[in-house]
Amino acid sequence: MMLTLEEERKKVVEAINATFAHLGAGLSDLLTDRSKLGAVVAGATLLALGVYSTREGVRVAGRTFDRWFGTPRLVRCIGRRLHDPLLATDRVRAQC
Repeated sequence: MMLTLEEERKKVVEAINATFAHLGAGLSDLLTDRSKLGAVVAGATLLALGVYSTREGVRVAGRTFDRWFGTPRLVRCIGRRLHDPLLATDRVRAQC
């Protein structure tokens, strides 16, 4: 029983060492090759830009959707008239 556990432990330790050796070799290769490093940095930058742009776009679209469809039409028209005193009452009524 102890012999089996010792063999299993050695197998797990060897697997962990092999995994970290492969990761270390890959990271070393990445850091020494400028073209690969540039590609990784550019990819990470574009990924961050895409995530940020998508988040902000959804936020703006949600606010717009909520403003137009979450507010009754009459309230929108009255709100325009109250915020812009130069609007003629006839033009506001025509839009409603």
